[in-house]
Amino acid sequence: MALYARIEKVSEDAVWARYQYSETDGVVIGHVILDKAAETLWTEDGEETYLSRAVVRKIAVHWATHGVAPEGLMVQS
Repeated sequence: MALYARIEKVSEDAVWARYQYSETDGVVIGHVILDKAAETLWTEDGEETYLSRAVVRKIAVHWATHGVAPEGLMVQS
């Protein structure tokens, strides 16, 4: 099973960062919230799929490694 998503930050403040992720055609699939203070992430709609988990993991690894909310990332497998 191939996974692909383009991840883009849509908003950020001192506490939160909000991301959207989309397919190759640009259609937004969902949103992820990063709570920077608590260092937790979750999907905005609460639904978990292989792709949403991969998106959350990709953002979490960047946050843990660099200490900043990334502007954009990609999931490909």
